[in-house]
Amino acid sequence: MTTTTADPTTVLTTWIDRVAAQDLAGAVSLYDPAALFTFHVPGSDGVYTGREAVATAIHRFFIVDRLHFAISDLETVADPHSGAVRFTMTWIDANDGARCTCFQSHHVELEGDRITHQHMYCAGIRAELP
Repeated sequence: MTTTTADPTTVLTTWIDRVAAQDLAGAVSLYDPAALFTFHVPGSDGVYTGREAVATAIHRFFIVDRLHFAISDLETVADPHSGAVRFTMTWIDANDGARCTCFQSHHVELEGDRITHQHMYCAGIRAELP
């Protein structure tokens, strides 16, 4: 049986829409049960393994303490089995009211219509206190 890979641009766009809406369950539903989520953020690198762990990563990087969360300046590229996206995130920190801006790039590998491996690079967060 041949697995048909979904259009990576469609998967990435769906992922962005769900993350921007802070829809954790919807975003996590796009991942294979054994998916890997690897990341580099200033001062830390790591790997989350499995869909439940990916939910932890998405919550950590895109939901917790982020008010008025938005994604902009979106650019995607894709080939038949993978895709990449670059974007800017903005939010208000729930703890101190800082206006935050973050620049990220993501590369995803797909099997069928599921993300099997996501590589996240975060260039850092710029925060401006109120």
